[in-house]
Amino acid sequence: MPEKLTFSIDELVEKPWDKMIVYSLNEEQKQELINHKGLVKIEYSFRKGNEWTEHSHDEPQLLLVFQGELTHKANNKIYVQYPNDLLIVPKNLPHTAYADKDLDLYRFTKK
Repeated sequence: MPEKLTFSIDELVEKPWDKMIVYSLNEEQKQELINHKGLVKIEYSFRKGNEWTEHSHDEPQLLLVFQGELTHKANNKIYVQYPNDLLIVPKNLPHTAYADKDLDLYRFTKK
């Protein structure tokens, strides 16, 4: 179950992204994140059934689902994202992912 984001987007950007967590964003938070000047944003679309085998990233990431459903597995836990859910993926954390439905998302990294 996602947590509500109870602090500002600026605070989120400044925090170390060191643990996997899903936040539920309201429309204002989502727009603030999408337009944040301290982040690099890339848009992706994937088809239902797209699967990513275990991998990790050289830098931490934020993933914002705006259509579809995405499931990640890391540290023997399942993280499911629905529209307006934001997932923090820490640097070097091995994880898998699966598109449960056709998926549109933004990936953010720090500048």
